[in-house]
Amino acid sequence: MSYIQMLLGLLISNGERWRQLRRFTLTTLRDFGMGRKKMESWIQEESKHLVDLLRENQPAPFDPTFFLSRAVSNVICALVFGQRFSYKDAQLLKLFFFSTLSQLYNIFPRLMDYLPGQHHAIFREVNELRKFSTEKIREHQETLNPDDPRDYIDCFLMRLNENLVSTEFHHENLTATVLNLFLAGTETTSSTMRYTMMLLIKYPDIQEKMQKEIDNVIGQTRSPTMEDRKSLPFTNAVIHEAQRFLDLVPLNVPHYATKDISFKGYIIPKVTVTTGMLSINLQDCWKPSLLWTEARSVKCCEITEKPP
Repeated sequence: MSYIQMLLGLLISNGERWRQLRRFTLTTLRDFGMGRKKMESWIQEESKHLVDLLRENQPAPFDPTFFLSRAVSNVICALVFGQRFSYKDAQLLKLFFFSTLSQLYNIFPRLMDYLPGQHHAIFREVNELRKFSTEKIREHQETLNPDDPRDYIDCFLMRLNENLVSTEFHHENLTATVLNLFLAGTETTSSTMRYTMMLLIKYPDIQEKMQKEIDNVIGQTRSPTMEDRKSLPFTNAVIHEAQRFLDLVPLNVPHYATKDISFKGYIIPKVTVTTGMLSINLQDCWKPSLLWTEARSVKCCEITEKPP
C-alpha cells in the first residue's frame, strides 16, 4: 500500500475517502448544532466559564493561550464527544501539552519523521492523543443507543455498524478524524482569538471604539448572539481585518498530483505531494500590507458581508 493510500482521517486524506468523510462530517456536525442555535448556546455557556477563569487571574499579568484553547476545545468536545471538560482536568491539560508540536505531525507526518531534532521525543507522545481518542470511542461503543445518537462519534459508529462494502467508515478513520477535529478546530479558533486580543492591545483606540459599539448594542447584562452581528458593523469589520492580518494558515494541507503536470517549465510527476503557500497565491492579486487599519477592515466588511 502506498503512502498516499495510508493517509487517514479528514485533514490529509484524498479522493473517495476524503469525499465520504467530508460529506459525513459536515452533515453530522450541522445536525448537532454547528452554525445553529444549539451551538450558540454552547458557546455562550463556555464563554461564562472563560470569563470566570480570566477574573480569577486579575490583576496579575497572565498568558491567555491555554485559557482560550481550553474554552474553544470544549465547544469542539461538545460536538465530537458530547461533553465538556473542566479547565483543570488532568487529561485535557496533558493533551494540550502534546498538541502544539503534534500540529506539525498532523500536517506533515512523513516529513517530520525525517527531520532531526527534539521533536521526535514529543512525537512519541502522539500516541497519548490517540489513546485519548480511542478510549472515548470505546466508551461510546459501550453506551451507544442507535435511537438517540449523542454526538459525532455515535453517528460514525452507527455508520460503521452498517457493514457496508468498500466503506471508509472504520475505526482507523474514526480515530484519525476525531483527532483532526479536536486539534485543528481548537488551534485555528483559539489562535485567531489570541491574535485579535494582541491587536486590540496594540491599538487601544480601536479597542475603545469596538467596546463602545458592543456596550450600545448588547450592554453588560446579556450574552451576545449571532443575531447581533448585523448591528455591530465595526466589531465585525475588526474581526475580518484581524483574520486578514493574521494569515492563520500560511501553508495549506498537503495535496498530490493526480497526473503528470507541466507548469511553467517544471514537470510535476503523478503522486507528487505539493503544499500551497498563501503568500504565493495572493501577492499577484493584492497589494502586500503589514499595516492593520480601520479603513481597510470596514471596507472588507462591506464587501464580504451580505446585507441582512
